[in-house]
Amino acid sequence: MEHKLRVGESARIRGGLLSQHEVIYAGMPSDNTYSLTITYAAGYQRMGYNLFLPTNHREVWHKKGHITVLSVSPGEIHLRIDK
Repeated sequence: MEHKLRVGESARIRGGLLSQHEVIYAGMPSDNTYSLTITYAAGYQRMGYNLFLPTNHREVWHKKGHITVLSVSPGEIHLRIDK
């Protein structure tokens, strides 16, 4: 499934009744680096980690899915999530 996310927006990687995995676009801290936040929620608890990736890095593997970055700019990212 393809998504276009602006800074701060999220898309679900995988979700269930009690748990949920999401990706959030956190913007570009420099001209050649972008940031994705992967979050996991179970019940009332949530945890997450930030990935800082070079702009030419297009594949991100996660235990619940595969993310392909199609394009990235300072304000928006276009990505495809395969489960």
